Amino acid sequence: MKNLTKLYFKLICLSIILMNFTCNDCEDEIHDEFHYEVSLTTEKEELKIGDTLRFSTVFPSKVELASSKMIHDNSEQYVDYRFHILELERGKTKASPARESFRFVNLDAGTVHIPEARAWEAEIHNFCGPDTCRLAFGIVPKREGFFGVFLRKGFLGAFECMDLTLFPSRIKSDVGSNTTILEELELSNIKTDFLIDNPDSDELLYLFKVRE
Repeated sequence: MKNLTKLYFKLICLSIILMNFTCNDCEDEIHDEFHYEVSLTTEKEELKIGDTLRFSTVFPSKVELASSKMIHDNSEQYVDYRFHILELERGKTKASPARESFRFVNLDAGTVHIPEARAWEAEIHNFCGPDTCRLAFGIVPKREGFFGVFLRKGFLGAFECMDLTLFPSRIKSDVGSNTTILEELELSNIKTDFLIDNPDSDELLYLFKVRE
């Protein structure tokens, strides 16, 4: 029994040592960010079941990072960002996850991935070309209702000693208005797994109505 106790103690000590051991030889780690914009297009101002909302992002492979002002080259490297899909009901601040109410379409610039463990989320990922990073996808509603897309952060590449976050700046669209939808639903704020205080002016949020 004493031998087993000693062995158990040694294993615990070894685990603690391994947990605190790192192979990171970086003298200085870089934590920085770049801001992206998403353009939204649709063939119709009033969306119906089966219509497609298209989201696209394009920026140079070489970008200036926000904090350091360093020029980062993401050519032939990974890029992605996440987004929430939500459903709204009249008079209810609490939104519902609505990912299952849409079919996702891979366009010519990336692949949509569905993380099963996170009910609100989907993500689009691709590899940058030698000159340009492009991400594009479509969502097709399966039923009527009031819905929203909310942009979340992503990442640039996978580099040792560098953690480069891709932050959204806005969804650019000439169609629809968050204010109109919010007035129809009698809502002033929206809660998902966090609170969106000013959804009428939040440029990371796009609200829309789907009819039959």
